[in-house]
Amino acid sequence: MSSAQETINKLSEALNTLITAYEELQGENNDLKKVITQLKEEKEKMIEENSNLQDNVSVLSDNTEQQNSSMYNMLDKIESLLGGEINENKNEINNKEPIEIVDVKPDESNFIDTEKEDEVLPIFDEAEKEEETTPGDNKIDLNRMASMLNGFNK
Repeated sequence: MSSAQETINKLSEALNTLITAYEELQGENNDLKKVITQLKEEKEKMIEENSNLQDNVSVLSDNTEQQNSSMYNMLDKIESLLGGEINENKNEINNKEPIEIVDVKPDESNFIDTEKEDEVLPIFDEAEKEEETTPGDNKIDLNRMASMLNGFNK
């Protein structure tokens, strides 16, 4: 009977080994189920984030298209305005009469001192600019200029 006892002991040990292995496998299976659940949750989160990002890209694309459309509309308006002004300016330049210069001999009283010249030149430049921008007669009146300089000289 000792051999029957040995067989029972060996079967008991084998059964205990199988039970231990089964418990280990069951623990690993539970761990894998947790990992699978976590991965599924992460996948759902990533799908949701991807959907949000695609929505954001769509919104940004729409905004970009609207901005581009608006910008092109503004550029077209500016171009049409400038195009009209450029054509008008070209016509004005082509239609202008040549400037006539009246030659007048200034007397010595019309000259300014070199010390006062620095004070008068900016004013004189402003007067020239005003005359350049003032539409109308294209003649430069040197007498008027000389009398203006005389007035500044006093």
